[in-house]
Order: sequence, then C-alpha cells, then structure tokens
Amino acid sequence: MVLDKKDTWEKQADKLVEETKEVLEAIQEEDKEHIAEEVLDVIQVAIGMLDTLEEEGYSLKQRICKHLKKLRKRGWKTKKLIVFQVFNWN
Repeated sequence: MVLDKKDTWEKQADKLVEETKEVLEAIQEEDKEHIAEEVLDVIQVAIGMLDTLEEEGYSLKQRICKHLKKLRKRGWKTKKLIVFQVFNWN
C-alpha cells in the first residue's frame, strides 16, 4: 500500500533512519515478531520513496530492470521472487 502522503525527501529520509534504528533494536531484543514488524515499516517507507520518484517522472519499471541486471552481473543468484503489483486506488 502506498500511503497518501506528500512528505519531502528529507522527511522521508528521517523516517527511514528512524525505522532502521527500530529494526536494529528489535534485532538486539532477538524478537522475531518485532523484527518483522520493523522491517515491514522500513519497506513501507521505501515504497513511499519509490512512489515519490515515480511522481517525479522516474520509471520504476526501468529502474527495477537495471537493478536486477546489476545484481545478476555481481553474481547474485535468485532464491525467490517477490512481486509487487501497482493498482491505482482511486
């Protein structure tokens, strides 16, 4: 889900740092449920950032393809594929 927010890049970056710190805290607690919750919060912030890029005219499809090529070139093997689909909610 892409939240309907119009945060600045700086505000999004601050939120990313905050959520990342919470992931690290959850890891230190060795609490898997808390880790999952905080990692999903990080993903949510990243999704918002990707949405901002798309609103600014960047093609996510192109960027994802380039990213996957980069990973393959570095020798990474695919374990599984997580697919995100974009639906306009309006």
